[in-house]
Amino acid sequence: MRTDTVAWRQDSGIVALLEDRWDIEGTTRSRCSSSGVYVRKDSTWTSVRLGWGRELCSESVFRGSVRGNSAGTEGVLESGGRLLRWDFLSGTLTEVHVRGVPNPTLPAWTPDDRLLVVSRQDGKGGDHVYLVNADGSGAHRFAAVPGHRIVSPAAMAPGLDRVALAVVGLPAVASGGLQESETEIIIATREEVSEAVAIGKDPAWSPTGELIAFTSLESREKQDSSWRLIVAGVHLVTPRGAATQQLVGGFLEVSGYPQGSGIPGGPLIWRPDGTQIAFVMVGPSGGVPSIVDIADGTGQVIPLARPSPVRQ
Repeated sequence: MRTDTVAWRQDSGIVALLEDRWDIEGTTRSRCSSSGVYVRKDSTWTSVRLGWGRELCSESVFRGSVRGNSAGTEGVLESGGRLLRWDFLSGTLTEVHVRGVPNPTLPAWTPDDRLLVVSRQDGKGGDHVYLVNADGSGAHRFAAVPGHRIVSPAAMAPGLDRVALAVVGLPAVASGGLQESETEIIIATREEVSEAVAIGKDPAWSPTGELIAFTSLESREKQDSSWRLIVAGVHLVTPRGAATQQLVGGFLEVSGYPQGSGIPGGPLIWRPDGTQIAFVMVGPSGGVPSIVDIADGTGQVIPLARPSPVRQ
């Protein structure tokens, strides 16, 4: 069982998406996934939908995480080279055909839930960011990032005038020696691209647009790969790159069976009032929905007991 992602609802409830995989005997598909949608309100998890079907039975259901909208009612994801919208309430999966953008990738929602943000990889000159209607129509290029590859979904600012991007230089991509520590956060507008404001990925704007949350990850290992240490964190930075602050830190030590406090992973989701950030803390036993309070400054991670699906 893993917790794939979390999202806030406008009523301050939390949505958690779970993926549970098991073997299927006597079929051509060796693995199947059930995907449960749960809402947590007043410390209680309630199942909104628990279902699995042909489209969710595959070796690799999701590429990356499901990105929920700000209302916590719908997500967008990649699956088998397709972009899909997932209605959390009905369970409906709808393919999005983005017209005019070849091979769109890394989908996310704009803060107002009206548009999708997608990236298009261009191995020659650099990647591009597009805004597109939720049905795939009306695509138009918002920004280009010459010399860079975008590595996590783009985060549009609340005013839709800027986008925060996690990127790496194309030379690092071409060499095959890409390290997480080389991933930079930059800000792009229609006219210009900033210098790096931080080292990390999974950028997420605060509701006011005054801060950007992001994750960092560093990995160290022995030459024979018998031991590995992963250190990660959640940080805040201003759009100008000032006043970087670590909110959450964690680690996993992998030597046979993993152990440690766990590492925070994206996507990072701001509560609508800007007081908390939800994320998934990945530990030895899988992902746990978690939140951190921005105001108290202690960085204390509040784990939310993981809901347990009942297969039907």
